[in-house]
Amino acid sequence: MSDYIGDKIMDEILGEKHESELVLSLGSILSTKFPPISWLIDKLIPQEGLVALSGTPGSYKSWLSQQIAISITKGEALFGKFPSNSGGVLVIDKENSNSLIQKRFKLLGANGELNIYFLNRDFFVEDDSLINEVCKFVSEKQIKLVIFDSLIRIYKGKDENNSNDMAFVFSRLKQIQAYGTAILFTHHNRKQSFFSKKTTAESMRGSSDILASVDSALAVEANEGIIKVTQTKLRQDMPISPFKLKVDSVTDRVSFIYEGEIDEEKEKVEKAKDDIYTLLAEGEKSRTELQEAFKGIYGMKTIDGALDYLKDNGVKTRFGDRGKKYFSLEGIVEQSSLAV
Repeated sequence: MSDYIGDKIMDEILGEKHESELVLSLGSILSTKFPPISWLIDKLIPQEGLVALSGTPGSYKSWLSQQIAISITKGEALFGKFPSNSGGVLVIDKENSNSLIQKRFKLLGANGELNIYFLNRDFFVEDDSLINEVCKFVSEKQIKLVIFDSLIRIYKGKDENNSNDMAFVFSRLKQIQAYGTAILFTHHNRKQSFFSKKTTAESMRGSSDILASVDSALAVEANEGIIKVTQTKLRQDMPISPFKLKVDSVTDRVSFIYEGEIDEEKEKVEKAKDDIYTLLAEGEKSRTELQEAFKGIYGMKTIDGALDYLKDNGVKTRFGDRGKKYFSLEGIVEQSSLAV
């Protein structure tokens, strides 16, 4: 919503005029009955919210954005799990050709009767007249979601690492939001080296203002047909637990199957097992050396859980001076991974 519209609604809710009340007491806020949170897709996309869908190349970002569009226009639960409110969707895709868009929508089971529209012109947020045309279309067609694929393709001469530049970009997107639609944009995550692993929330490329500006942030990671979805931010509520999707692919159909929440500690141990094994391939390491090597990446509880598994699967241990414990791959048949 625009600031004006937001202020007007707040006036109605509080029954007060800003001209006569400079400040509000905590008591007046606590006693106000605010409407419940409205969702376009339950717990994932707030009504009229701003949402980031981020991941590295090949993590199914575009696929998932198209599945989201289908679920909303059909009014069906996303992945059979998250209820949605029905409405039209406008897609502004500057990453993929029309032939690829067609192929993916067909594989996802879409048909031409769905209220999904595609902007047939170049789009940059600096173009005032085009912003106005998009706003008019959103209003006339009662579009409930606008998808931008991807964020870095919709502006010229701006730097994603510059907070002022990003503030300008999001101010233009908010002009479109003010006409009653949510906005979802895809974005890239940073590539990470082995010893510079960031948390999922820190992985989004560009200025921290990008994450600060959104209402909901969804980070996706894909590996061998499994997608992990992590909600790194939800302004309106507590973020939901990470969950996984199975990519079910046959000759003429692709679908995403919800497979439940993820035990994050167990997942960390799984990752730590491989990382520790890789480090031990360089030579014997003490527990203290491993702890220092993975400082800021894994806690000691996670490292010990991984070491317990590795010891049970052939990693050698010995005690040195003052009871210091050492681990090595001595005598182990060469292998690339010990993950289950």
